[in-house]
Amino acid sequence: MSKTGSLISNMQKYATRPEWKSLFGEVIREHVENAAEALDVDPAEISDIVGDQSGEFIATVFEDFATRRRADGLCMAADYLQRAGWRENGYARKYLEALIDSRLRLHEVTDVRPGIGLTLRPLDVTKGKTEEPVFVHEKTGSQHLSRWDVISARVLRVHEEYVLAGGVLPVRPDETRSLLKAYARLCKADSSTDPMPSLSTTAWIAWLYAGKFAPRPQVVNRDGDELLLSKSRLPLLARADEIAAVMNTLPGWESASDNHLRWVWLASGEAPEEKPKSRRKSKSVSPAGTLLGDAVLERKHLVFTTNSRQRMERGLLMLQQALGDKVGPALTSYEEMDINAVPVPGGGAAPAAMPSPDEQHGMILAILDRHYREIMRMPIPALGNKTPAQAIKTKVGRERTIAWLKDLERSTTHGAQQRGMPAYDFGWMWEELGLSDER
Repeated sequence: MSKTGSLISNMQKYATRPEWKSLFGEVIREHVENAAEALDVDPAEISDIVGDQSGEFIATVFEDFATRRRADGLCMAADYLQRAGWRENGYARKYLEALIDSRLRLHEVTDVRPGIGLTLRPLDVTKGKTEEPVFVHEKTGSQHLSRWDVISARVLRVHEEYVLAGGVLPVRPDETRSLLKAYARLCKADSSTDPMPSLSTTAWIAWLYAGKFAPRPQVVNRDGDELLLSKSRLPLLARADEIAAVMNTLPGWESASDNHLRWVWLASGEAPEEKPKSRRKSKSVSPAGTLLGDAVLERKHLVFTTNSRQRMERGLLMLQQALGDKVGPALTSYEEMDINAVPVPGGGAAPAAMPSPDEQHGMILAILDRHYREIMRMPIPALGNKTPAQAIKTKVGRERTIAWLKDLERSTTHGAQQRGMPAYDFGWMWEELGLSDER
């Protein structure tokens, strides 16, 4: 049993008393009708949209009702505490005292300790004031939420620790700003009732509604090709120095190591920048360029890797035409961005043994690392078609880049949680852009 015992069920029964029943119904109708109006649907459809997630909705609505004060200044939670609080344990009474004076707020998750709790930063802070993030003890939520998620919740201080009340709803991060603006506007127009609970349930239901009709997103590279880790091994039929000599003069390919054992394939016309006051080319890829793939000279093979089937076909043809009889027939394999995918050599049979979970995790993290290192050198539409390094040079661009990084980290971490694999570490991206302090 939870620390609060049967507090909530007892309060729900108390809410059916004549003096509170009408207000409870009024609050429920308010939430349902506001959401229906925003979506332009019949109120009866709201229950179908919410579906099996009705528990979150009911908890938020009930807490709004329980803390909403009548004209005489009394709220149901305070009335219950005064008249029937004696039946609850000491912790439940302290919890109820904190709930009475609480308000629903938007919070950003800034850190997660799975199975223990979350660090939350309030987003609706009055201009000119500051509020420090607080650590909230929350076992269940900390196993499902990830850094940079935004939630609407009531944070209660019970004894010497912070906990979450039952009504917690996720908020689309890209709608946080508009939600806060609507909140400020409604508070200015009418300060008698807190509009945040109704705004939160409406935004959440709209998110669910959109999800039922949204097409499944496809992860693609800059060319619009579906991401697929592609690797081809070409057996060496000539000396390594002969292979290197061809690769060093192959158009579109640039040496990426001092010992000429690795080359990067760049988009046409986009080559590494030259260092100022130097005739030698830099070994780093130009931030404005697109890295299409790379080739590594191993002891017995030239290994070519890229991130789509289409790029593999183009690059492999280029290498085979240039190297001719210096290499043998290529053995190509593909790895989908899925924890259950098994690489199958082209034209051959599937491997007999399934990779271990650790090996599968390693493959996925390698795919993500290659993908995000390429993205860092690409113009990003969300950043005004600038690369991240270019965007951070202005105040607006810096804010957009921080939001973009948060979105990447949040969505990737959720995907990792669903697959039961370790999350990708985005720390290097924040550090490379000089934004570590914002993380």
